[in-house]
Amino acid sequence: MKRTYRAKGRIGSYLATGLLLLVFCITGNGPGKVTAAGPVTVQFEQDYVQVGEPLQVSVSGAAEGEEFTYEWYVNDQKSSVTQSSFTADESMLEKMIRAEVYEKSSGTSLGGAEIFCSRIPVIYIDTENGVGITSKETYVNADMKIQGNETYGEGAGLYDGAIEIRGRGNATWGNPKKPYKLKLGSSTDLFGMGSSKHWVLLANYNENSLLRNKVSYDLSGKMGLPYMQSVHVGMILNGKYLGNYLLCEQVKLEEDRVNVESFEAKIKAAAKAISKKTGVDKDSLEDAMMTNLEWVTSDSVTFEGNTYRVSDYYGPIDITGGYLVELDYYDDEVSQIITSGGKRVKFKDPEYAVTNEEVYGYVSDYVNAFEAAVESEDFHTDYQGTSVHYSELFDMDSLVKFWLMQEIFFNWDGMNNSNYMYKDVGGLMHFGPIWDMDLTAGNGGTSSTTTWQTFGFDFWQHPNQWYRHITQDPYFIVQACQYYHSIRGTLLEDMLKEISDLGTMLEEAGKANKIMWANSDNYASSVQGFKSWMERHLAWMDQQFSSPEQMIRSLGQYQGYTYAPDSRIAISVDESGEQVKASVSVEGMDSICYYVNGQFGGSADVAGGKAELNVANEALNDDGTSNTILVCSSAAKGVSNFAVFDRQREPDRLKGNAVISGITRVYGTLKADVSDTNDTVAAIQWLADGEVIEGANGTYFRVTPDLTGKALSVVVTGEHLEGEIVSEKTEKITAPGVQKDHLIIHQVYGGGGSDQVPVSHSFIELYNPTAEEVELTGYEIGYLSNRSSSKAGSTGGSLHKLQLSGRLPSKASYLIRCGQEDTTGAEIVLQIAEADQEWNQTIDNKMYQVILLRGGVTVDAVSVNEADVEGRALADPVGDEILSKKKCIRRVGYVDTDDNTADFEVLNLTNLPENILEAIRPLSLSDYVPEKKPDKEPEKEPDRQEPQPGTVKAVLNASQLKLQKKQTARVLKLERSSVPGDAVAEWVSSDPKIVSINKKTGKMTGKRIGTAVITARLKSGGSAECKIKVIKQKVATKRLVLSKTKLTLKKGRSYRIRIKTRVPLTANDKITYRSKKPNVAAVSAKGRITARAKGSSVIIVKAESGRKKTIKVTVK
Repeated sequence: MKRTYRAKGRIGSYLATGLLLLVFCITGNGPGKVTAAGPVTVQFEQDYVQVGEPLQVSVSGAAEGEEFTYEWYVNDQKSSVTQSSFTADESMLEKMIRAEVYEKSSGTSLGGAEIFCSRIPVIYIDTENGVGITSKETYVNADMKIQGNETYGEGAGLYDGAIEIRGRGNATWGNPKKPYKLKLGSSTDLFGMGSSKHWVLLANYNENSLLRNKVSYDLSGKMGLPYMQSVHVGMILNGKYLGNYLLCEQVKLEEDRVNVESFEAKIKAAAKAISKKTGVDKDSLEDAMMTNLEWVTSDSVTFEGNTYRVSDYYGPIDITGGYLVELDYYDDEVSQIITSGGKRVKFKDPEYAVTNEEVYGYVSDYVNAFEAAVESEDFHTDYQGTSVHYSELFDMDSLVKFWLMQEIFFNWDGMNNSNYMYKDVGGLMHFGPIWDMDLTAGNGGTSSTTTWQTFGFDFWQHPNQWYRHITQDPYFIVQACQYYHSIRGTLLEDMLKEISDLGTMLEEAGKANKIMWANSDNYASSVQGFKSWMERHLAWMDQQFSSPEQMIRSLGQYQGYTYAPDSRIAISVDESGEQVKASVSVEGMDSICYYVNGQFGGSADVAGGKAELNVANEALNDDGTSNTILVCSSAAKGVSNFAVFDRQREPDRLKGNAVISGITRVYGTLKADVSDTNDTVAAIQWLADGEVIEGANGTYFRVTPDLTGKALSVVVTGEHLEGEIVSEKTEKITAPGVQKDHLIIHQVYGGGGSDQVPVSHSFIELYNPTAEEVELTGYEIGYLSNRSSSKAGSTGGSLHKLQLSGRLPSKASYLIRCGQEDTTGAEIVLQIAEADQEWNQTIDNKMYQVILLRGGVTVDAVSVNEADVEGRALADPVGDEILSKKKCIRRVGYVDTDDNTADFEVLNLTNLPENILEAIRPLSLSDYVPEKKPDKEPEKEPDRQEPQPGTVKAVLNASQLKLQKKQTARVLKLERSSVPGDAVAEWVSSDPKIVSINKKTGKMTGKRIGTAVITARLKSGGSAECKIKVIKQKVATKRLVLSKTKLTLKKGRSYRIRIKTRVPLTANDKITYRSKKPNVAAVSAKGRITARAKGSSVIIVKAESGRKKTIKVTVK
């Protein structure tokens, strides 16, 4: 009896070689597991088949002690194996293995399981009710589950869930072997190719090697173009094998594909914002806004009888970018442009651009301007009132690389069909990504190895195509020639090797595919045919690209389109001086004009047959490529000549000022003010006496006791420019001379009752620096403000008082929580959750006096923009404000010299990093622990302070950590102590045989497996502890935070990746760095990014534990 099997299991990938096998099953959910009638389950114990390794089938849910018999089948052919395990050999690759299990006692079938045998991963898909896929418009529901392999298992971007599938393609949809579009139920990073819902399955029906699409896509990516990553797959649709497919990213504007924020993504965001605030159905509103874009410029959308002003919720949308368009012959899109030259350019994003005249007109004008420029005599045209070169409209780098891809592969569809372009907001249009490359490289009418693709085809949109004009520009020719030579011995040789490697890996799958669709099992000949054609074609290209002059001669056979240098103009370039000069000898001309790297350089009169030209430094290239100077007759069209020279633009260096402000005292918060820079600040590094302070690399820095007696400075570096800005050194850091005879006002914050306040309550913090506990009865807090009576914190100048109560221990704080603030719309940076006393008084945010009184006599006072007390009031400096609802005042180091301008610092709470915010958090009695007498008087050290009254409350920066055996780490430090100026006197270990520690430096070493406690003995007499567990394996990273997640670099510049936070502190698993597009931005093993070519890339920073972060890199 023939049995129908429901299959369940896992899916994986073979990403290292770009290979995958895809299997669709009609009645199940994937491989490896079948649930028979009742509770009995039959399943494989392995997630995938390995040739030469046992595949074990197991039974669960059967009666205890039950014995079984087994039958094994390979493609329905019964095997002689009758045991519970089965070992596949190479003859079984690309075949289905099935196991059936029976009760030994009765012979009753318990069910079975099946799994596809392949070296590569397998995808299983079931369509709903087994329906066929017959439409390019209508999706069919399905489930998909991916089976891994030796390289990719759990956590490797495997998918298990619902999908939708439909047909796709133009001419390819008419082939017997159909291409498909997949839409996943949730956005997923399949096989490390980036997260998305949208994927495609390319059939490669007309391409027996199965390699041309993948190899060309991969090459374009290595060249720095955005590209669609792909893996080969085999496909079994509803139980029927359909051959090999290419699982590929769909061309879309998404972060992991073409990294530009799409126009349609902004439409979705606008609909979501309106829906969130109004409650209207988001999906319906999104459909309405997506199909009619009038609202983009009118700012008004009407939906279900209500009109909404979009800018109240989102926007505005900048119509200069977010576009994906396609140069394509087929008339099958809602919105399309027919250029003045008759080229069809279709909108892919936004699809309904035609519904907004300004959106449609912007792109139409832009593309037509480019077309006009490339067809003009000097490659310039007027655009928006300015004369522009075509390279000021389309990115030159992408123009060169896209053209080379067409020439290398002799693409039949080049500049005819499937030629994508994209444009970001405010940026240039770019060509890419490459697409539909199956009819290339000797396949399907592309057999010639000695023809320029630019002139090799004349179908549909080929005649008068743009590159037939662009190749007349010597600047373009020079750039293309140089780039070809830069990749010939590297990327192109790698491509030839990839053809061989992929052909070998696909040997069994390719053979099976060719048997099905070409009635032949000689797959190797298809691979060799592709490689042999490419080798012959590259040999021909080597000859044509031997020099720019040779390229021009080779292209010269196509008269009417080809550039012809005029020998009556001779150019000699002198690069030796401070400025590049060109001497021009001409015949029969009175004046000339010249262009440097496509940009107009100026005009010059000819005297005695000669002219002298000065080339501006700004016009020179700075990316290592040669410069092109084109000299033209001012009077006669088509009369010109060119010269090439290598002088590079002198790089700008970082300029600006860096000034450190703040009180140079222990516990003071210093700020590095950087101004007048000619670059974006990349990093600010703090130094003490010229030595780097580890981890101190932000705008703000809190002075710690170990810096006493040292002078601080900062070094500032830029994102793009070389050089650095160095500040003047501060005065030497002083230790706080704490007075000990009275209570002090330590910290005050006033929000003024304003809206969007970042602190939950106004507050006043007092502190007891004396050696004795203080009875607060008889003490009062006085507050006054002469602000306008309309202000919530105003008292009209009268003194409002609060009677204090309770007792305040030595070295403890007392917190008065004042009026609650309106934090709506603000990010709260300080939540005052509890206090020692409540006061409904609002503290003004700009002008007040706070006075501490005892028996009517002033004990301490501070004034902000009021009358002077204890020295001058803290007053607004010129052009600034001393206080606002974002700022507080805080005494530095508990010092009271009766000069508040020297004692208090002003801190902008919204600018401070988290570690400083935590350090300055206002304290209350709840932060103080009552005195506990130690069992044994601690041994005094010469440099230790006398123990302070009361039990010291102190914590380290970690309470427990893991440490690998033999690992050394110096990561522990004192995070906080209730005693001002406290510091670590020595470090000790509870068991040095498990964890040893240097008592002075705190450097600890894991000696053997076990647990020990590290104690920091403090100068105040207190202590703090951290439990250390020594383990055998590396300490896994649980969290990574990078100092930058976005980065812009100029070509040739570099940037060292900085890990801002790594949790836990002792994590020592390996960090690796990978660039998705190394030819745009390469990254070294140590995390140094180097910008190589214009474009964008994503750098992946990944720990062995699997934790990863990304940095978006844009190269200009």
